[in-house]
Amino acid sequence: MDPGVLMALIGQCSAASAPPALVYAVSKAESGGHPFIVRDNTTGRVHLFPSYSAALSFINAYPRHSLDIGLMQINTKAHKVRPEEVLSPCENIREGSEILSRDMSRSGQDLRKTLCLYHRGKVNCGSYPEKVAAFLSRLPKRNQLVAGLPEKRSSGIRGTSTGEHPEKENPVLDLADTTPEGDNSGEDPEKELDPQFRAADIDEFMGNNKSNPLQAR
Repeated sequence: MDPGVLMALIGQCSAASAPPALVYAVSKAESGGHPFIVRDNTTGRVHLFPSYSAALSFINAYPRHSLDIGLMQINTKAHKVRPEEVLSPCENIREGSEILSRDMSRSGQDLRKTLCLYHRGKVNCGSYPEKVAAFLSRLPKRNQLVAGLPEKRSSGIRGTSTGEHPEKENPVLDLADTTPEGDNSGEDPEKELDPQFRAADIDEFMGNNKSNPLQAR
């Protein structure tokens, strides 16, 4: 999905309590901007579909599987959602932004904890917050777009792989499925990040002031 289209969709569908730029960055980190992507946590595979109907047919074929659906990867087991509804891009953004808003409240407005709660359901999630921050740093007019982000504060939580599910970080892509034309599946969020502002911008978003958090720990 084109970034401009995604931002417009967020403006129309996102919960008012969730910062639009954060919703955008999370959706890019979770799905790469694919509206009809389904991650099957039961098998560890990620499926990209060309249409709503194709994705829904797959979802309906595996009702007992734990599936992450759509732009913001809403999980069918963790949240009481109807797949046919949450597969709609607008409804997916609405549901995902509401979850993100609740996680902001649960975390005490700590951005790193918020992102970890969204992604893992716990406050430790390795390098995922930096992945989101990389997408934030690539937004134009960052200061205007990030208005409403949680206050910068140091949470003391450092990147770790403890408790992570490797199948979610390194999924097996089903290459038999058709990637929607124009999408950028699998793009590296750091690839186009200007190295001259990496550390400063990530510090601004994440509250890290000792080292570049994009470096491997």
